[in-house]
Amino acid sequence: MEKAYLSLGTNVGQREEFLERAIRILSLNSALEIVNISSVYETEPYGVKDQPDFLNLVVEVETSLTPRRLLIVAKSIEEQMGRKPRRRWGPREIDVDILAYEKSVTHEDFLQVPHKELAERRFVLVPFAEIAPGFILPDRNKSIQEMLTECPDTGRVQVYKRLPVGKRITEETS
Repeated sequence: MEKAYLSLGTNVGQREEFLERAIRILSLNSALEIVNISSVYETEPYGVKDQPDFLNLVVEVETSLTPRRLLIVAKSIEEQMGRKPRRRWGPREIDVDILAYEKSVTHEDFLQVPHKELAERRFVLVPFAEIAPGFILPDRNKSIQEMLTECPDTGRVQVYKRLPVGKRITEETS
């Protein structure tokens, strides 16, 4: 089992319900176990500004899945939840991205692990730093907290709903 970190985001419809549903679907996968989850953060849109604010969080899992298989799980969740194709950085029902995978570095056309734009996105780094500030990406010599400190993004990221530290999400949302 290796640790992996996933980012979940939504800005369409019942945002909290979309996050909770995505986490429940993740928790049903026998090849992974949810270990920790950040607070939920409300964030201003990144890239395309003329859309509703997002809710974002980061989930830490232990998994036997390869990064490629974990991507299939992530995209399956988006499909199950009715994510519609829209413009890049546009509104979405749910977005599930692989941020990092403990010891793996993958550079393929459809899969970049660690996430190639992680260091430039406060809306991901803030919740990631909440649950794993000392995590060092396998392809960099900096912790998540150091990347957050150096992040050029100045977008608003504020706590929307704080979850107890270390609280299993399956207990919180069931």
